[in-house]
Amino acid sequence: KDPLVVLDALSRVIPTFPAVRLLMAYRSEILLDTVRARLAADPELDSRVTLLGRQPHERIGRLMTAADLLVQASWREGSGFAVFDALACGLPPVVTDIPSFRYLTDGGRIGALFRCGDPDHLAEVLIDILKCRNPCRGKSTIEWFVRRFAWPAVARRALAAYRLARFRRRFPASLPR
Repeated sequence: KDPLVVLDALSRVIPTFPAVRLLMAYRSEILLDTVRARLAADPELDSRVTLLGRQPHERIGRLMTAADLLVQASWREGSGFAVFDALACGLPPVVTDIPSFRYLTDGGRIGALFRCGDPDHLAEVLIDILKCRNPCRGKSTIEWFVRRFAWPAVARRALAAYRLARFRRRFPASLPR
């Protein structure tokens, strides 16, 4: 995770959207002193950021349904549970352009992608989304989640993979590998 990229981007967004707010939920406190130092160095930024820390799972849904966007600046993720939660709540994710997030956001069609480590690009993406009242909010985000990631969709893909593997085992010369 790269919270400093998010904070630097937010500082660039403030002149255009002075009412912008950021709630930061996190599990690890490894960078907490660095984050606090960055906030202390910029009173405009500090007044708009709330450090929530670790949140109980039952509160995550309430936070996400009250938010406008999920912003996550990971350099790598195996799956991205926060993004799954956001999609299920209808919250558009604004996340780094890494393979797992490309998959979860349909290449950025749901929410948006930004370059890793690039606060200027993140600020540009956030300003664009905030100006146009992100069209991927709510129903279309939830529909994408249900179509692609809800248990019935996962079961359909697993069953199709099983059937293909079974067919290949029975008829190995029939399908190209």
